[in-house]
Amino acid sequence: MIFASVLLSALEVAVVNAVMTFFSTSPLRSSALCSRSASVSATLSGDLLEFAQAFRGAGFTAVSSVGYYLLPNLALFNVRSEAVHGLPSWTTTSTR
Repeated sequence: MIFASVLLSALEVAVVNAVMTFFSTSPLRSSALCSRSASVSATLSGDLLEFAQAFRGAGFTAVSSVGYYLLPNLALFNVRSEAVHGLPSWTTTSTR
């Protein structure tokens, strides 16, 4: 479980690094702002989608849905607390 957590953390860093590389062609301030915004948005995309569905605003729900499907879901890579406490996660469930 700890190996899976370390591997997923490295993969999360790789995805964030890819986003930063994508935005690196723009000027320094805007690339830093866009990279950090994309990273935070990708981490919170699932929560934002749930909030939009509870809010029930048509425009906000549509924008949140588009953002949810365009950004990587970095919350799936975060299994650190499960690894520390020995809890099962989606990485340890069997398909038998």
